[in-house]
Amino acid sequence: MKPLSLILIVLTPIVIFLSVLQFVALNQSWYERQFVIHNTYEELGQTRVKQQTVNLFAFLKNTEPLTTSFYTERERVHLADVKKLYQLSLGVIALLFGVWVVCLALLIRNNREALASVLIRGGGAALLTYSIAGAIAYLAFDQIFLLFHQMIFSNDFWQLNPATEKLIVLFPPELFAVLLIRAALLSVGLALLLFMLAGLARYSHRITAFLVCIWHSNNHT
Repeated sequence: MKPLSLILIVLTPIVIFLSVLQFVALNQSWYERQFVIHNTYEELGQTRVKQQTVNLFAFLKNTEPLTTSFYTERERVHLADVKKLYQLSLGVIALLFGVWVVCLALLIRNNREALASVLIRGGGAALLTYSIAGAIAYLAFDQIFLLFHQMIFSNDFWQLNPATEKLIVLFPPELFAVLLIRAALLSVGLALLLFMLAGLARYSHRITAFLVCIWHSNNHT
């Protein structure tokens, strides 16, 4: 397999999932539905929760300062770390997507015939990757959640107390589990769509020939 094709196949699952995760991560309306399910409005007040969530998402996007009076010092430090991580992730996603697009363009220019086959493999690799990762996350989400925070953050300010700190009430670990499931399902849908469209393009002549045979068979009968 040529390096260009291999890069596309490897990057496809990563680009799809990270792009979907970026799309759903700060979706205000989805969080508002989750706040109802987790009784967050009853505990902190609906207007207050909505205002703080809007402000927090704007802070992470670097468009507004954080409303510091709502959070403790530990929470503010942790959110500053989260903001750095979020901004870094945007750059990484943009870089990977750019590499994926360049590789796709080069493949179209140099070996258009192989494009559909490569995208089929990329979609298949994505489906396989999500299936394995989903099974592991389902069986050991708490351990993965803990390990992720230990590896990413250089302090323990992410270990919050729901009795004194509101951030953990707004965003409990269970909410992130549901968010991950949502991102995974959307990623599976996109990967399946890519797989099917690439398959139709790759085998369109066979499908057409099959349909023509069926049509002639019905006409003769």
